Amino acid sequence: MITAFFDIDHTIICGTSMERVFLRYLFVRGYITIIDILRNVVFICRNMNDKSGIAIRSRRPYLQGKSASLMKSLANQCFREKIVPEISEMALAKIREHKDAGHSVILLSGTLDILAEPLRAYTNADLYIACNTVVKEGHFTGDIMPPVPYGDGKRDIVLRYTQEHGIKLKECFAYGDSIADSGLFRSVGNPFVVNPGRRLHGIAKERGWEMVNW
Repeated sequence: MITAFFDIDHTIICGTSMERVFLRYLFVRGYITIIDILRNVVFICRNMNDKSGIAIRSRRPYLQGKSASLMKSLANQCFREKIVPEISEMALAKIREHKDAGHSVILLSGTLDILAEPLRAYTNADLYIACNTVVKEGHFTGDIMPPVPYGDGKRDIVLRYTQEHGIKLKECFAYGDSIADSGLFRSVGNPFVVNPGRRLHGIAKERGWEMVNW
Protein backbone atom coordinates (compact mmCIF):
# COMPACT_ATOMS: atom_id res chain seq x y z
CA MET A 1 0.00 0.00 0.00
CA ILE A 2 1.19 3.53 -0.76
CA THR A 3 2.16 5.16 2.52
CA ALA A 4 2.53 8.81 3.55
CA PHE A 5 4.81 9.55 6.50
CA PHE A 6 4.10 12.81 8.31
CA ASP A 7 6.40 14.56 10.75
CA ILE A 8 4.48 16.30 13.55
CA ASP A 9 6.22 19.32 15.09
CA HIS A 10 6.31 22.36 12.77
CA THR A 11 4.68 20.19 10.10
CA ILE A 12 1.24 19.24 11.39
CA ILE A 13 1.58 21.47 14.46
CA CYS A 14 2.09 25.12 13.50
CA GLY A 15 5.19 26.92 14.70
CA THR A 16 5.89 24.91 17.85
CA SER A 17 6.33 21.40 19.22
CA MET A 18 3.77 19.38 21.15
CA GLU A 19 6.28 18.54 23.86
CA ARG A 20 7.18 22.18 24.45
CA VAL A 21 3.49 22.93 24.92
CA PHE A 22 3.15 19.92 27.23
CA LEU A 23 6.15 20.97 29.34
CA ARG A 24 4.65 24.40 29.86
CA TYR A 25 1.28 22.84 30.65
CA LEU A 26 2.80 20.59 33.33
CA PHE A 27 4.90 23.37 34.86
CA VAL A 28 2.12 25.94 35.08
CA ARG A 29 -0.12 23.39 36.82
CA GLY A 30 2.58 22.27 39.23
CA TYR A 31 3.03 18.71 37.97
CA ILE A 32 6.71 19.33 37.31
CA THR A 33 9.04 21.65 39.18
CA ILE A 34 11.95 23.92 38.31
CA ILE A 35 14.21 21.07 39.49
CA ASP A 36 12.70 18.81 36.82
CA ILE A 37 13.28 21.48 34.19
CA LEU A 38 16.88 22.02 35.31
CA ARG A 39 17.51 18.26 35.25
CA ASN A 40 16.31 18.26 31.67
CA VAL A 41 18.49 21.24 30.72
CA VAL A 42 21.60 19.68 32.27
CA PHE A 43 21.00 16.44 30.36
CA ILE A 44 20.63 18.32 27.08
CA CYS A 45 23.80 20.34 27.71
CA ARG A 46 25.79 17.18 28.43
CA ASN A 47 24.73 15.70 25.10
CA MET A 48 25.06 18.73 22.84
CA ASN A 49 28.13 17.25 21.12
CA ASP A 50 26.09 14.41 19.64
CA LYS A 51 25.52 15.75 16.12
CA SER A 52 22.91 13.08 15.34
CA GLY A 53 20.56 14.52 17.96
CA ILE A 54 19.65 11.00 19.06
CA ALA A 55 21.31 11.16 22.49
CA ILE A 56 19.29 14.20 23.55
CA ARG A 57 16.09 12.43 22.56
CA SER A 58 16.99 9.15 24.27
CA ARG A 59 15.81 10.38 27.69
CA ARG A 60 13.20 12.68 29.17
CA PRO A 61 14.59 13.45 32.64
CA TYR A 62 11.62 15.64 33.57
CA LEU A 63 9.36 12.57 33.40
CA GLN A 64 11.51 10.42 35.68
CA GLY A 65 9.47 9.09 38.61
CA LYS A 66 6.18 10.53 37.35
CA SER A 67 3.02 8.41 37.33
CA ALA A 68 2.55 7.04 33.81
CA SER A 69 -1.24 7.00 34.07
CA LEU A 70 -1.35 10.57 35.38
CA MET A 71 1.00 11.86 32.67
CA LYS A 72 -1.03 10.13 29.97
CA SER A 73 -4.23 11.68 31.30
CA LEU A 74 -2.59 15.12 31.40
CA ALA A 75 -1.21 14.64 27.89
CA ASN A 76 -4.74 14.03 26.63
CA GLN A 77 -6.03 17.10 28.46
CA CYS A 78 -3.18 19.22 27.11
CA PHE A 79 -3.85 17.95 23.61
CA ARG A 80 -7.51 18.93 23.72
CA GLU A 81 -6.97 22.29 25.40
CA LYS A 82 -3.68 23.58 23.99
CA ILE A 83 -2.53 21.54 21.00
CA VAL A 84 -5.67 21.17 18.88
CA PRO A 85 -5.79 24.94 18.17
CA GLU A 86 -2.20 24.73 16.83
CA ILE A 87 -2.96 22.01 14.24
CA SER A 88 -2.57 23.15 10.64
CA GLU A 89 -5.80 22.95 8.66
CA MET A 90 -3.75 22.53 5.48
CA ALA A 91 -1.91 19.58 7.02
CA LEU A 92 -5.24 18.02 7.98
CA ALA A 93 -6.49 18.53 4.44
CA LYS A 94 -3.41 16.82 3.03
CA ILE A 95 -3.87 13.87 5.39
CA ARG A 96 -7.51 13.57 4.30
CA GLU A 97 -6.38 13.70 0.69
CA HIS A 98 -4.08 10.73 1.22
CA LYS A 99 -6.76 8.83 3.12
CA ASP A 100 -9.33 9.48 0.38
CA ALA A 101 -6.82 8.14 -2.17
CA GLY A 102 -6.59 4.90 -0.20
CA HIS A 103 -3.11 5.61 1.14
CA SER A 104 -1.90 4.62 4.59
CA VAL A 105 -0.94 7.58 6.81
CA ILE A 106 1.72 7.21 9.49
CA LEU A 107 2.76 9.93 11.94
CA LEU A 108 6.52 9.72 12.43
CA SER A 109 8.07 11.93 15.07
CA GLY A 110 10.54 12.27 17.92
CA THR A 111 7.75 13.52 20.17
CA LEU A 112 6.37 11.49 23.07
CA ASP A 113 4.04 8.57 22.40
CA ILE A 114 1.53 9.91 24.93
CA LEU A 115 1.17 13.02 22.74
CA ALA A 116 1.32 11.28 19.37
CA GLU A 117 -1.52 8.91 20.22
CA PRO A 118 -4.26 11.55 20.64
CA LEU A 119 -3.01 13.28 17.47
CA ARG A 120 -3.25 9.98 15.59
CA ALA A 121 -6.86 9.61 16.69
CA TYR A 122 -7.67 13.25 15.88
CA THR A 123 -6.21 13.06 12.36
CA ASN A 124 -7.50 9.55 11.67
CA ALA A 125 -3.97 8.43 10.84
CA ASP A 126 -3.42 4.69 10.62
CA LEU A 127 -0.41 4.52 12.93
CA TYR A 128 2.04 6.61 14.90
CA ILE A 129 5.72 5.96 15.48
CA ALA A 130 7.11 8.14 18.26
CA CYS A 131 9.33 8.06 21.35
CA ASN A 132 8.06 5.21 23.51
CA THR A 133 8.49 6.06 27.17
CA VAL A 134 9.76 3.29 29.47
CA VAL A 135 7.47 2.47 32.40
CA LYS A 136 8.54 0.59 35.53
CA GLU A 137 6.12 -0.19 38.35
CA GLY A 138 3.64 2.35 36.97
CA HIS A 139 6.12 5.23 36.71
CA PHE A 140 8.21 6.65 33.90
CA THR A 141 11.94 5.98 34.19
CA GLY A 142 12.76 8.89 31.88
CA ASP A 143 14.25 6.51 29.31
CA ILE A 144 13.06 6.14 25.73
CA MET A 145 12.95 2.72 24.10
CA PRO A 146 15.12 2.55 20.98
CA PRO A 147 15.02 3.18 18.12
CA VAL A 148 14.54 6.92 18.47
CA PRO A 149 12.57 8.31 15.49
CA TYR A 150 14.73 11.31 14.74
CA GLY A 151 17.12 12.17 11.91
CA ASP A 152 18.63 9.11 10.30
CA GLY A 153 16.73 7.09 12.89
CA LYS A 154 13.54 8.08 11.04
CA ARG A 155 15.02 6.91 7.75
CA ASP A 156 16.05 3.58 9.26
CA ILE A 157 12.60 3.04 10.77
CA VAL A 158 10.94 3.75 7.42
CA LEU A 159 13.31 1.43 5.56
CA ARG A 160 12.61 -1.37 8.01
CA TYR A 161 8.86 -0.75 8.04
CA THR A 162 8.52 -0.71 4.25
CA GLN A 163 10.63 -3.86 3.89
CA GLU A 164 8.56 -5.72 6.49
CA HIS A 165 5.28 -4.71 4.85
CA GLY A 166 6.31 -5.04 1.21
CA ILE A 167 5.89 -1.32 0.52
CA LYS A 168 7.71 0.31 -2.40
CA LEU A 169 9.72 3.31 -1.22
CA LYS A 170 9.47 5.01 -4.60
CA GLU A 171 5.68 5.17 -4.11
CA CYS A 172 5.88 6.59 -0.57
CA PHE A 173 5.42 10.19 0.52
CA ALA A 174 7.28 11.99 3.31
CA TYR A 175 6.40 15.36 4.86
CA GLY A 176 8.75 17.18 7.23
CA ASP A 177 10.26 20.53 8.08
CA SER A 178 13.73 19.67 9.34
CA ILE A 179 17.08 19.30 7.63
CA ALA A 180 17.47 16.28 9.93
CA ASP A 181 14.82 14.60 7.74
CA SER A 182 17.04 14.82 4.64
CA GLY A 183 17.92 11.12 4.81
CA LEU A 184 14.23 10.25 4.82
CA PHE A 185 13.52 12.66 1.96
CA ARG A 186 16.24 11.02 -0.14
CA SER A 187 14.78 7.57 0.54
CA VAL A 188 11.21 8.06 -0.64
CA GLY A 189 9.88 8.75 -4.10
CA ASN A 190 7.74 11.74 -3.08
CA PRO A 191 9.40 14.04 -0.55
CA PHE A 192 7.60 17.20 0.55
CA VAL A 193 9.49 19.83 2.53
CA VAL A 194 7.16 21.83 4.76
CA ASN A 195 7.86 25.46 5.73
CA PRO A 196 11.61 25.13 5.04
CA GLY A 197 14.25 27.38 6.55
CA ARG A 198 16.89 28.92 4.30
CA ARG A 199 19.33 25.99 4.41
CA LEU A 200 16.71 23.30 3.84
CA HIS A 201 15.10 25.44 1.13
CA GLY A 202 18.43 25.48 -0.72
CA ILE A 203 18.86 21.72 -0.45
CA ALA A 204 15.28 21.09 -1.54
CA LYS A 205 15.66 23.38 -4.54
CA GLU A 206 18.91 21.72 -5.54
CA ARG A 207 17.45 18.21 -5.29
CA GLY A 208 14.08 19.07 -6.80
CA TRP A 209 12.05 18.25 -3.71
CA GLU A 210 8.55 19.67 -3.52
CA MET A 211 8.11 22.53 -1.05
CA VAL A 212 4.89 23.58 0.63
CA ASN A 213 4.04 26.31 3.12
CA TRP A 214 1.37 25.65 5.72
